Amino acid sequence: MAEGRIKGITIEIDGDVTGLNKALESTTKELRSTQKQLNDVNRLLKLDPTNMELLTQKQRILGDTIKSTRDKLDTLKKAQEQAAAKLETGGKEAQEQYEALRREIISTENYLGKLEGQAEDTEKALNDAGNNGAGSIEEAGDAAKDAESKVSGFGSAAKAAGVAAAAAFAAAAAAAVSAAKALVDMTVGGAGYADEVLTLSTQTGIATDKLQEYMYAAELVDVSTETLTKSMAKNIKSMKSASDGSAAYAEAYEQLGVSVVDANGALRDGEAVYWEAIDALGKIENETERDAIAMQLFGKSAQDLNPLIESGASRMQELGASAQEAGYVISDDMLNAYGALDDQLRYLDGGVTAAKNALGTILLPVLTDLAGEGVDLLGEFTQGVLNADGDISKLSDVIGDVLPKAIDAIMAYFPEFIEIGGEIVFSIADGIIDNIPQIVKAGENLIGRLASGVFKSIPDLVKMLGSIISEMKETTFIVGGLIIALKGFKIVDSLSKSVKGFTGIFSGLNAAMN
Repeated sequence: MAEGRIKGITIEIDGDVTGLNKALESTTKELRSTQKQLNDVNRLLKLDPTNMELLTQKQRILGDTIKSTRDKLDTLKKAQEQAAAKLETGGKEAQEQYEALRREIISTENYLGKLEGQAEDTEKALNDAGNNGAGSIEEAGDAAKDAESKVSGFGSAAKAAGVAAAAAFAAAAAAAVSAAKALVDMTVGGAGYADEVLTLSTQTGIATDKLQEYMYAAELVDVSTETLTKSMAKNIKSMKSASDGSAAYAEAYEQLGVSVVDANGALRDGEAVYWEAIDALGKIENETERDAIAMQLFGKSAQDLNPLIESGASRMQELGASAQEAGYVISDDMLNAYGALDDQLRYLDGGVTAAKNALGTILLPVLTDLAGEGVDLLGEFTQGVLNADGDISKLSDVIGDVLPKAIDAIMAYFPEFIEIGGEIVFSIADGIIDNIPQIVKAGENLIGRLASGVFKSIPDLVKMLGSIISEMKETTFIVGGLIIALKGFKIVDSLSKSVKGFTGIFSGLNAAMN
């Protein structure tokens, strides 16, 4: 939000005249707070895109941000109406204020549209995560009601404990699988993040720890990391031009009171000069003059740096310290470890591509021959059209002559296509059939390990459930346990069919439920 655009503009609210910036003070503060929360949630969602809790938080934060943005827009439009009334008598200043308001309104409307789009995407992500996970709230409620009806007539605390134990087992099994998947997703996400940091550090020459601080802080001041790093790179070029005697660059730094060389005439540290220039630009009240100098030193995208210029270097340092405290900054050793994983994943992707290309060679000879005949037939068709010399009636003869040849060519190779395709299908089927014992054994081992790990926690779960039974009414306890399980009964059914060694145990649990 570019507060500088509306600096100096006043607005009348309920008969009182006040500065527009002051009128928007609480709204602006709220927007900064929600934007900070939103950036933090988005950063965590990069590592775990289907986390229901994070998606729910994002949905709520977006709702608050949209409301605050609409409030700001309403106030801006009121100010616009008042500014429009002064256009005829206010002269140049009134015109400039009106145009500044229009720019701020357009910017706010665009921001609102972006937020609403994010809200729609988040709603969809929540629905998808719900459908792929434990199911919708309605499904969970139906499952709980159905299970309650099955056990409502038992009247036995032991029976209730059996149902609850089954539900707890199912919930624990589902949680174990979900946790494993989440860990894999987070690890792969971390590898992608590390690759981005390492690559950008190599390109810009900025140390990885400092770069991660910039990445964290840039989002919170509404400036992209790309804009920040590109402007830093352009600043180094501008410093070199100034030291080489370029009057335009030397004058720009001189206007800011920033020196690009040290006492020995050598170029100073680029980052130090950059932040001194940012602070100096923030002290220039004339926006046009400020933008002109910024564009001279930092390039055409300098106007995108205005939020950063308004925040200043000290604010960026504070946010950088916050990044360190929050654990956002990953060490070089961890980055390199993640980077090694990312490299292996890329090698794997390249291997998949190579495998697809290798499989393509199976049909290569056949397609080459067919393509050769196609070139000949196309030449014959082209020559026939030319010989027709514009006589449309002769085109039917040309088509009638070439088309049968094309069909014959395709049909000649068609049996070979079918034969090769059949051989591929049967080869894959043979390979799968030959390895079915190993596949089944691996599946049984996997399910057995899952069941074993979950059963180790059953005593603790039963002990906990016993305490709950003694303190709560039977019906309330049963419904609560089943809501925790959600659709976990399906997992119990699946495990009972897959692991013969646990058949007796699962039969007992199913008997308790039925």
